Parts: sequence; structure tokens; C-alpha cells
Amino acid sequence: QLSAGVAADRALASRLEQEVGPLATRVQQAQQDLTLSRMQANEAFEVQKRMTDLERSLEGQIHAAKEQLLRLSEERRRLTELFCSGSVDKDRIAESRQLLQQVYDEEARALEETRESNIVLEESCAGLLQQLSFYKSERSSLTQEVADEETAQEEHEKAFGQPVLPLASLPGLPDPRRRLGV
Repeated sequence: QLSAGVAADRALASRLEQEVGPLATRVQQAQQDLTLSRMQANEAFEVQKRMTDLERSLEGQIHAAKEQLLRLSEERRRLTELFCSGSVDKDRIAESRQLLQQVYDEEARALEETRESNIVLEESCAGLLQQLSFYKSERSSLTQEVADEETAQEEHEKAFGQPVLPLASLPGLPDPRRRLGV
């Protein structure tokens, strides 16, 4: 009767070890996935930070370009008034006006290019924020899975009074982390 009890205990222990092996592998995989997700989230955060800095820089450039555009518009208006009043040499004014018009056009183009860059930057930031949100939810899921696996292992240890053995430490069982022929 004692040997039957021992045999039953061994069979139960063997079955539990077979069940625990895949769980241990899943815990390791979940921990690796969690580490990878953390690295990806950190990388996404750094990219977002760089994009935000670039956006601020572009906004400063837009502001400076607008101010210069206003100054040039005012100078153009002043020269136009002088030209219309006839108090300044008309040829010189025409040259100045043409030069100012060219500068004005260049600044307007630069301002438009900066606006377009800012739009692209905002779209990129939105995509990165979405990706960061995905990584956060993935991390939360993996953290919960690891916690569940650890709880299951603790319950096993409490129930049977011994820690869960990794598959590699069991005699006669192949290590699931090693591939055949490698």
C-alpha cells in the first residue's frame, strides 16, 4: 500500500513537472517579450522627444520668418508710398522694390516649406504616440502574464512543498531550449 502511494505520488509529480515545464518556458518568453517591449518603448520615447524638440525649433523658425515677412511688407509699403509721392528716384525705388519682392517671395516659400515640414513632423509624432501606446498596452499584458505565471508557481510550491524544477534539471528529459541537431 505504501509503494502504491509512492508510485501515485511519483506519477502525480511527473505529471505536474510536465505541466510546469511549458509554463516555465512561457514565463521566460514573456519576460523576454517584456524586456523587448521596454526597449522599444524607451526608443519610441526618445524619438518622440527628438521630434518634439525639432517641432519647437521649426515653430521658432516659423515665428522668425513671419516677423521678417512683416518687416519686409512694411518696408515695401513705405517704399511704395515714397515712390507714389515722387520724392525718391524712381529707378532706385524700382530696384529696391524688386529686391524686396524677391526677398519677400523667398521668405514666403521658406515659411511654406517650414509649415509643410511641421505638418509632416506632427503626423510622425502622432504615429509615434500611437506606437508608444501599443507598447504600453503590450507591456501591461506581458506584466500580467508574468505575474500570473509567478502566482501559479508559488501556489505549486505551497501545495507540494517544493519549488518548480526547470525542465533542464529533470533527469532523462531533453532541454526544450536546445534544438535537435544544433
